[in-house]
Amino acid sequence: MLDSPLDSDSNLDNSDNTLSWSDSGHDSDDDAPQPVAPPSTNSSTKHLQAYIKQLQLEKGKLEEHNTALNATNASIIMSETIIDKLILGLAKKYALTMEMFLPDKVIFQTDCPDPLVDITSPQHYAKKLTEKAALVTELYASIDQELHPQMRTNSFFNLFATGMQQARSSFFNGLCTVSGSIFNMSPEYFVARYDRASIQQITDMIGWEAGKGKTFDVFKAPVLYPDNIVNEKKIFRNWLIITKDNYSYLSLKGYQGFSVRQDVI
Repeated sequence: MLDSPLDSDSNLDNSDNTLSWSDSGHDSDDDAPQPVAPPSTNSSTKHLQAYIKQLQLEKGKLEEHNTALNATNASIIMSETIIDKLILGLAKKYALTMEMFLPDKVIFQTDCPDPLVDITSPQHYAKKLTEKAALVTELYASIDQELHPQMRTNSFFNLFATGMQQARSSFFNGLCTVSGSIFNMSPEYFVARYDRASIQQITDMIGWEAGKGKTFDVFKAPVLYPDNIVNEKKIFRNWLIITKDNYSYLSLKGYQGFSVRQDVI
């Protein structure tokens, strides 16, 4: 029985150390090297050299392919990083200008109303349905249109939640640094983990009583009312505290040119 062209050393071409297919009836491509069969125990030196050359060529092609893949992956990672930063930035802006706390996930998975709800009109609070539609409208308006298709995904929701949390943390930490001047109290009262419940001035200001727990109604905190006297008709009318708080907020946000009369503050 005749040896296969891929197994016989006699079929190795002397000029390029590759197998010749002329004996088997195949026309070879002058530019493309022919495949070389793996050598056996009795293979000649010429066969081994041809096989090594083939492996080197294949190795070079694999390295080129790997380099191209790495470049593609790097480009994809860079694009994803840019998009992630964009989403985080939008989430921070949303937390500081629209809603401080993350809306329910269903809001992200709801189609934008058509026609859009007028979020500037008090009427959108009239019913729960219109209130939800307004929240969806507000969310879509706060996110770049090219990102709308991603809003339903878990990755987008989680990243948006992270951005909002970062914004809240930054905001509250910043306010803690100026709360002493806002309330005319010692700054140490507002550092992390300070036992504020032990300060009578603070508990009186917010109307806190030990044991209330979750039943505490923040909207009945005396500090929200003039002269610290709770009157639901005058909620948020403690203008001195609110003005100081707003001034501090704008200062923390880096607004330039914003000023408040110091004799008022």
